Amino acid sequence: MTGKRNNPNPEKLQVKYPCVKFIKKRLRNNDDVEEHQVAKFDSRVKSNPFLLQIIEYTQELYDKAKKRELDDEEKRLADICKGNHSTIKNQEREIAELKAKIEGLESQLEVYRCYD
Repeated sequence: MTGKRNNPNPEKLQVKYPCVKFIKKRLRNNDDVEEHQVAKFDSRVKSNPFLLQIIEYTQELYDKAKKRELDDEEKRLADICKGNHSTIKNQEREIAELKAKIEGLESQLEVYRCYD
């Protein structure tokens, strides 16, 4: 086997840059992009510092978006928990009020029973 390739199975670009998986998917869905262009994407990017810089920047934005998505989800869950906590506090207050009313009604009932 002759050739310039030292490693017959070089590491895929998407291992280091997960955003590449989504870029390739979008490229495959584009009618103006041929399949062989998508297949050669990794080698083209790796051999071109300009394209590699774009992929690195894209990955940074992708990571920030994922973090923002997680932060938003965490905030949403915190709001739900806060709402549930408020609901529980309201229910506890209502239960206490109802218990007080029941005790008051039981006292009145005792008074009425005395007159029977």
